[in-house]
Amino acid sequence: MRTLRSMVFLVAFSVPAGAQGTATPLRAEVEALMASMVTALKTNPASVARFYTDDASIMGGGQRYIGREQIDRYWREATMFSDWTLDVLEVGGDGTSPWVRGRSTLQGRSGRTMITEFVSLLKRQGDGTLRFYVDIYVAASPMARPPGGE
Repeated sequence: MRTLRSMVFLVAFSVPAGAQGTATPLRAEVEALMASMVTALKTNPASVARFYTDDASIMGGGQRYIGREQIDRYWREATMFSDWTLDVLEVGGDGTSPWVRGRSTLQGRSGRTMITEFVSLLKRQGDGTLRFYVDIYVAASPMARPPGGE
C-alpha cells in the first residue's frame, strides 16, 4: 500500500513547474511564433529556417539536422507541403529558455497528411525574440478507438 501511495504522490506532483496549458503571456508569444512559422511555410518553405538558432537541432523521422547549414537545407527541401497547422498543447519553463509540446499537421501537395507530436526547446535571442534550439518530433499515435467503436 505504501508503494501505491508513493506512486500516487509522484504522479500528482510530477507536473513541471511553469507548465502552462492556459493563456499566459509566454504561451501567447509561443503561439504567435508558431503562427509566423505557418505563414512562412505557405509563402516560402525555406524561410521557416529563420525561426531556428544558428546552433539548432531538428531530430525526427530517423534523421538529425544540426547547425545553420543543415537547418537551412531541411526547410529549403520542404516544398512538398501545401498547408500546416501547429497546435500548442503545453508551454513551460521560463521566458529565457521555454519549452513547448505540440502537434504538427502537414498537408502534402499529393493529398497525404503527416501528423507528428513534438517537444521543442526555445532560446531567447539578444534581440528578445524566441527561436527554436532543439526540435524533436515523432509520428503521432492514431487515436485509440473504444471497444466496439468504428
